[in-house]
Amino acid sequence: MRRQLASLRQLGIAIGFLLPPILVPNVEDMDLLAYHISVMFYITAGVATLLFILVVIVCVCGRTVEIRPMMYVALTYDHRLIDGREAVTFLRKIKSVVEDPRVLLLDM
Repeated sequence: MRRQLASLRQLGIAIGFLLPPILVPNVEDMDLLAYHISVMFYITAGVATLLFILVVIVCVCGRTVEIRPMMYVALTYDHRLIDGREAVTFLRKIKSVVEDPRVLLLDM
């Protein structure tokens, strides 16, 4: 199993080095170059999102495919404006609402 993961990792690294020169041709026009770079980033984001969905949301256990009961929530805030304690309190509130939506009605 470890050997297979190592070869998959190497394949991912190789594709990471090979794909950008293929997707972004050498052109003189800067606007066209910017367009090709943005297309490359959109393709990369799409592939990364697809892989994220396959790896995190769907778990292959043996021969069956099962949905895992989990969800990631991230919060970004500016430390200059908001203290970390308030941010964590807000994130915990979001977690409680997602786990049990009735909490939202009880707080009204």
